[in-house]
Order: sequence, then structure tokens, then C-alpha cells
Amino acid sequence: MGKLGTSFLEFLVVKAYQDGLITTGKVRELLGLVTRLEADAWLKLRGVELNYAQKELDADRETHAQLRQEGKLGIEA
Repeated sequence: MGKLGTSFLEFLVVKAYQDGLITTGKVRELLGLVTRLEADAWLKLRGVELNYAQKELDADRETHAQLRQEGKLGIEA
């Protein structure tokens, strides 16, 4: 894909994400990124606010607490 095609794809991805039509996972997939963190960083670099629901925050907090208890974060519990 040429530069124009890439720019157009990126424009469409940003617009679709901002409109709530696609998820961060779909952003990752469409752009060929490996992780959700890469997709988050890509969006932030373009000034896009992340769609982050309370449900996702609660799930991330639960995962963090579990990893911390298991000693997988490299910090004390």
C-alpha cells in the first residue's frame, strides 16, 4: 500500500474508533499492531482519546491485583 493508501486507512481507523464503530482490538488488527498497548499508543500519538469503560478499568484492576499477588509484577504485594 502506498503512502496515500496508508494515510487514508489511518484516517478511517481513527474516525471509526472515535465514532465507536470499532474497538481497540480492531484498530490493532487493521494496522497490523501486535498488542493493545501498541494500538493505545498509536491512537494517543494522533491525539485520540481512548474509549475506556468502567468495566474495562475494573477488569484491569482485578488483573493487576491478581498478578501482584502472584508476584508477577516485580513489586511487593
